Amino acid sequence: MRKYSTKKSKKAKRTALKKMTMSATFRICLIAIIALFGVLYLIETSTVSTRGYKISNLKEKVKKLEQENRRLEVKIAEHRSMKSILARLDKDEFVKARNINYVETVGTAVARK
Repeated sequence: MRKYSTKKSKKAKRTALKKMTMSATFRICLIAIIALFGVLYLIETSTVSTRGYKISNLKEKVKKLEQENRRLEVKIAEHRSMKSILARLDKDEFVKARNINYVETVGTAVARK
């Protein structure tokens, strides 16, 4: 008798499960869940691709700024060279100082009380 009751309950469970999976409510819920996961997947993929695009743009900007920095460093080095300094002195009509007189200090004190 016991075997008969367990078989019946298993059969009843299978029948109830089939009824549930064949019902319209279950199918609608299943479709809604699949659609929700699809939308979430699309949102995540677009977010990742947007971040990748932003990272790519930032890397490109960094590369351009590094090139600009190197160019400016070369320009600074050129302006610091003695040849450049002498050329700018002649261009701005500076003359060499002659007879330079230095002030000699008597003590180490700058001011007295």
